[in-house]
Amino acid sequence: NLETSLTTRYEFTLSKLNQFYKQRSKNKWVVAGDRNTNFFHQAVVKRRKRNTICSVKDANNMIHFNPAAITNTFVNYFRYIFSSPNDNVGNPYLSTLWPSGSLDPTYALPDNHEILQILEDMKPNASPGPDGFNVEFYLATWDWIGDEVIQLVVSFYLSGVLPPHINNTNIALIPKKLVPQVPMDYRP
Repeated sequence: NLETSLTTRYEFTLSKLNQFYKQRSKNKWVVAGDRNTNFFHQAVVKRRKRNTICSVKDANNMIHFNPAAITNTFVNYFRYIFSSPNDNVGNPYLSTLWPSGSLDPTYALPDNHEILQILEDMKPNASPGPDGFNVEFYLATWDWIGDEVIQLVVSFYLSGVLPPHINNTNIALIPKKLVPQVPMDYRP
C-alpha cells in the first residue's frame, strides 16, 4: 500500500530529524516525547543565541568581534594557563609505571571484543567529540572503522603516546559573570 509506505518513510525521517535535534540541543522535551515542533526550534534558536560569544577583550585590552579573533584570544589564554612547563611527557614516564612482563591483567592489551564492549557500554548519544561523531556513529560504522580504532588503542597501549590530533578537546565556556568581557570571566 502506497499510503502505508509513505507514512512509514515519513515517520522514519521524522524520527531521524528528532534524533538530530535531540543530540544538538540535549533538550529534555524530546526525551519526554515532544515532536519536531516550532516550540522546540525556538528553544534551540534561543539557546544558540544565549551561548554565542559576540566579543571578547584580549590581554592588550583590544576588543575583538571577529569569530576567528575571538577564538584565538580564548585559545591563547587557555593555552597559557593550562600549559605544562615540561613538554617531555609520554613513554619514558609510562615505562616506569608498566613493568614489562607484568602478570597483572590491568597491564594487558585489550582484545578486540573488549574494545567494542567499552564502546557499547557508553551512552550512544553523549556529546560528540571534536571530530563531530558520537558513540552511536562509531557503533554504526564499526564494520568499516573497527580495525582502525583497535589499531589506535593497541598502539597507545604499546607506546603510551596518542597522536596529537586524537587528544583534542572541546571546552564549554561557562560565564562566571552576567556580562563576561575577558577570557578570565569564563570557566572551562
